[in-house]
Amino acid sequence: GGNQCFDKGTLGYGDCGAGELEGPYFLVRGGIVGAEATEFNFNAATAIDNEYDVGWAAGAGFGYEFVEVEPGIDLRVELELGYQEAEIDEHVIGGAGIAGSFGETGVFYGFVNLYGDVQLLDDLELVLGGGIGLGDVDFDGHGIPGLVALGDDDVAFGYYLDAGLSHEFTPDVAIEASYRYSSFLDAELTSTAGFSNDVDVDSHQGLLGLRLKM
Repeated sequence: GGNQCFDKGTLGYGDCGAGELEGPYFLVRGGIVGAEATEFNFNAATAIDNEYDVGWAAGAGFGYEFVEVEPGIDLRVELELGYQEAEIDEHVIGGAGIAGSFGETGVFYGFVNLYGDVQLLDDLELVLGGGIGLGDVDFDGHGIPGLVALGDDDVAFGYYLDAGLSHEFTPDVAIEASYRYSSFLDAELTSTAGFSNDVDVDSHQGLLGLRLKM
């Protein structure tokens, strides 16, 4: 190929060959979500900790990769839309979990992302990055037997940080495995009793992704 890329073995430059996914690409990502417990003050005297089961996340978008912005380092920018969701395991009031707790928390989000890919081997890269954007945080039907206490949503600022590994099979196809920490801040939610709180939704995610050159 015509592009010249850094070779860690020879410490020199040569043709990029099959391992460089330069230019625009389409991406999909998905995986599991471990949502941190959130706290909501149902009324002036009652704080409820919302604890979650393992959830899921899925996203898609478009990006552009710039090869060899520095020796052995590629740079990518992305636009990503996605959704994450986790169901309630239990609501905890005064330290006691309530049997039959229900509800789910979902976030539909859009991020602008920036990644750096650091060459480790010819076809293996360390992936480091993050993004900022907005998320529609939805606390859907949270309650305990006989009482739906919260059902509200709000748009909140969000960000995430990623770290993982990427393997490029061909000039057109790459897969990645990554850990993501994401946070949506100060979503203002109002309970059925009329009390409002600012709630953060934080989560730890294990993701698999696929990038296809366009």
